[in-house]
Amino acid sequence: MPRQARCFSEGNYFHVMIRGINKQAIFLDDADRRKFLKTILRFAEETNVDILAWCLMSNHVHLLLKAEGLPDLFMKKIGCSYVPYFNKKYGRVGHLFQDRYKSETIRDDRYMLAVVRYIHMNPENANICKMSDYKWSSYNEYVTGGELVHTDLILNMLGGVDGYTQFMETTDKNSYMDIDEHSNLSEKEIQELFSKLFPAGKHNIQRLLPSERSQLIVSLCEAGLTAAQISHVTGLGKNVVYSVLKGI
Repeated sequence: MPRQARCFSEGNYFHVMIRGINKQAIFLDDADRRKFLKTILRFAEETNVDILAWCLMSNHVHLLLKAEGLPDLFMKKIGCSYVPYFNKKYGRVGHLFQDRYKSETIRDDRYMLAVVRYIHMNPENANICKMSDYKWSSYNEYVTGGELVHTDLILNMLGGVDGYTQFMETTDKNSYMDIDEHSNLSEKEIQELFSKLFPAGKHNIQRLLPSERSQLIVSLCEAGLTAAQISHVTGLGKNVVYSVLKGI
């Protein structure tokens, strides 16, 4: 399948994710994490990209960016700098990141805030620790300040640090699940992808073993479908789809 052209965001805001190839770790120690943060800070300045939120997990990274156009050059420079560093340090060769980076456009304030919370919730979703206790995200930059993240936009939207912490700790932490996600796939393309990956048809989904169902959900996501589209095309509930995608 040919690569799809990436969509521009009206406000030039993007939620970007990088994942290790075959789900492998892309950070093996804190020195790797510090190297990655220095790398994105350097290239953000070089390519005129603002970083609004970030979270480093063992095998993937979430970034919320503002870019003048698409952040392709920024992401390319990260790969060209960090991957050789990692390969040399650990005596490996070849790709480190899985395919191209994934990105989604941020279309309005509500979605922007939901993405900020979703990014910072990653350690909680992975049962590591509370997001406020996690060292490798921008959560605490919003509280105490930092050199990497541009916090003004989000803090102004939430009425300052107190509003930010209250919003982050709200009990409705899964409200992002109800937001209509964006993809530039047409309904026909969605159906064609589904048929290609699961020729048995929608009516046979319930016959799958849980592991087979999870693999199908992951395959559809990797093919470019959003969680909402996967739910629609498979007939599976959104909570089922999100519970699988949350773990990848």
